Amino acid sequence: EYDYEPVKRPWYMNAVDNPGKIILTPPNLDVGGAGYVVSISYAVQSPIYPSMVVSMDVTIGFLYKLLIDNFPLCAESYVKCYIMNNRGYLVSHPGLIDPNSSGPIEQQHITHKESMIAIDMLNHKGFVTKRLCSNFYDKTIQRFYEFNTSLPNVLSNVVSGDHCVHYYIASIPGTNAFVGLVNASCNVGAFCPCSMVDRVCLNCNRMEQTECECPCECSSELYECPSTNTTKFDQDIPLCGMMPENNNHKSHYFHNFAENLKSCFDFQCETYITHSSCLGVLGCEWCQVDADGTTSLSAPFCTSQSTCFNGVLGAVTPYGEGSFGHVNRDAFTSYSAIGPVAGCIVTMSLVIAVAIYCYRQNSSTDSCHNLYVDGPAETWHDVDVQMSHLPSDDMPDMSGQDKLLPAMEIEAPISPYRVVTGYRRHTANGSDHG
Repeated sequence: EYDYEPVKRPWYMNAVDNPGKIILTPPNLDVGGAGYVVSISYAVQSPIYPSMVVSMDVTIGFLYKLLIDNFPLCAESYVKCYIMNNRGYLVSHPGLIDPNSSGPIEQQHITHKESMIAIDMLNHKGFVTKRLCSNFYDKTIQRFYEFNTSLPNVLSNVVSGDHCVHYYIASIPGTNAFVGLVNASCNVGAFCPCSMVDRVCLNCNRMEQTECECPCECSSELYECPSTNTTKFDQDIPLCGMMPENNNHKSHYFHNFAENLKSCFDFQCETYITHSSCLGVLGCEWCQVDADGTTSLSAPFCTSQSTCFNGVLGAVTPYGEGSFGHVNRDAFTSYSAIGPVAGCIVTMSLVIAVAIYCYRQNSSTDSCHNLYVDGPAETWHDVDVQMSHLPSDDMPDMSGQDKLLPAMEIEAPISPYRVVTGYRRHTANGSDHG
C-alpha cells in the first residue's frame, strides 16, 4: 500500500506557511527513479480551496543549469554559485553534483559546505537569526537558522581579514531562496561544531547568535528540569508545530502503479556531447569519474543514470535492486519465453544421456577387475593371491625359453678403439701419413 500523504511533505507545508511565495525545497530522492530532485511549490490563494498547493519537481542538474545560463560566471572554475532557502539549506551547489565531493546530498546546510561564509553571515545584523523551538513529538529542542527574505541589498563580507574567501548574496524576489557567489580561488575552512553521528548539539548549555554551529537538537529534559550547570534562556521556547515527513518511500511503489505506462518521450543520452547539454536531461548523467571513484575519465561522456549515477561509472544507485529506472519497457513487450524453455529441456536431456552413458561405462570397467578364484570361499578375501599361483590353460609354458640364449653363438661386438697388436709408431724420420 502506498501511504504517500502530500500534506505532510515539506514542499506542501512550507508553501502553506509562506503564502504568495514560490517555495524551493532542498533536494530529496525521487520515488519515481529520477534521482535527486528539487520541489518548486506555490500556495494558491482561493476562498474555496484555502490549502491548495501546486508543485513540480526538477532535477538538481536542471536547476544548476538554469543558474549557469543566467550567470555565465558560475561556470568558471574559480567561482562557486549556490542557492539556499530561508533556513540555510542548500538547494543548488556545485558540491551536490560533484562526484568527487563526500557526504550526503540531502539536508546539506550552508554551515556544512561554506562554513567561512556562515560565520561571516552571523555578523550581519538583521539578516540571520538563530532560533529555538520545542518538538512535542520526540521531546527535543530544535536549533535552526532563519534568514530574512526581505533583504533589499546585496551583502558581502562584513568581517575584514586576511582570508581569501569573498562572497556576495542576495534574495530572489518572490521566493524563499537566496542566490550566492563565492570566490573559490582558495580553499579555506572554518570550524563550525557539527556532530558527525547524529543531530545532537555538541553543547546544549550554550547558544550564542554569533557562534557558528550546524542545525541540531537537544533533549527537552535539560530545559524542563535544569541543573545548576545549565544556562536558562530568557525567551520562551515556542512549539515547532507539525514536523514534515522525510522521504522514506521506495521506488518500486511508484512502479507498481506505472509499470504499464510508456515513456513520455524517447531520449538518447549519448547524443549530448557537452556537459552543459547533458545537465538537466531527465535520466542522464555526465560520467566523469572511473569505477574506482577517484580516477577522472580522460574522455567524459553523457550516459544513462543507471550506468553512471552521480557521475561515477558503475556507481550503486540509492534505489537498490529492483528499480527499473529509465529502462525502455517496450523492449520487453516482444519477449517470448518459448526459446529459453525449449533450450532448457534440450540441455537437461543431453545431461541425462551423458550421465547414463558414463554410468554404464563405469559398471563394465569395474567387472573386468573381478577375479574369481577356483577354491573355497574362505580364500576369496586373501589379498596375497598372486597371478602365478592361479592356474590358467591359456598361458603358454615359457620355462624353456631361457635355455635358448646359451646355445646361440653370438659374436662379441668389435670396439672402434681396438688397437692391432703389431702396430708400431714410426720414428721422426718417417711419416705415418698415408
